[in-house]
Amino acid sequence: MDNPYVVFCDSYEALNKLYESGLPKHTKIITKSPTILNSKNHYVKNLEEYTNSSYRENFRNNSKIFTNEIFNSLKKNKHYSEYSLLIAYNFLKFYNKILLSDKIFVGCQNKNFDMNLMENWNPTL
Repeated sequence: MDNPYVVFCDSYEALNKLYESGLPKHTKIITKSPTILNSKNHYVKNLEEYTNSSYRENFRNNSKIFTNEIFNSLKKNKHYSEYSLLIAYNFLKFYNKILLSDKIFVGCQNKNFDMNLMENWNPTL
């Protein structure tokens, strides 16, 4: 396993498997998981520390607008109309990951950030 500078993880079990696979204990972990946040790991950071209320409000507004636009445009298309809700839902899940990750990557740009995190990340769409 390469040694990334930052890992995004909301699963306690998955994080333990990463450690078992050789992830260094000093790797920065960014999460919203209460279980991971309550652990005694000093390298765990709360995802919410990287956002403020204005950012979150803008995020919610944009996610609603973009998801509705995708749903409505696909609903009109005879080839995709029956999948419009599923595709819009998956877009929203993907958008959540991208937008929050973008805010964090900005904070990591001056560090030795391992871009393998992004290269191996497959979107759900």
